[in-house]
Amino acid sequence: PGSQPGDKIRLRGRGLPHPRARGRGDLYLVLDLEVPRDLTPEQRRLLEEFRRLEEEKAGRKSGIFDRLKKVMGAQH
Repeated sequence: PGSQPGDKIRLRGRGLPHPRARGRGDLYLVLDLEVPRDLTPEQRRLLEEFRRLEEEKAGRKSGIFDRLKKVMGAQH
């Protein structure tokens, strides 16, 4: 979840076997995600609903920068 195009993922010990030693190397993956271009009206509605819910969720959380702004604003 939350993966973006171009993200790199490392899977330790899941790569090729070492030629002169025991064990395996690491397997690296680069994600190539496809973003849909043509949406049906229903798909667009569902994505808009998802966006709205994400914005509501973000509005309930305050990140470190939001908290710093509040603290810095209170000192002035």
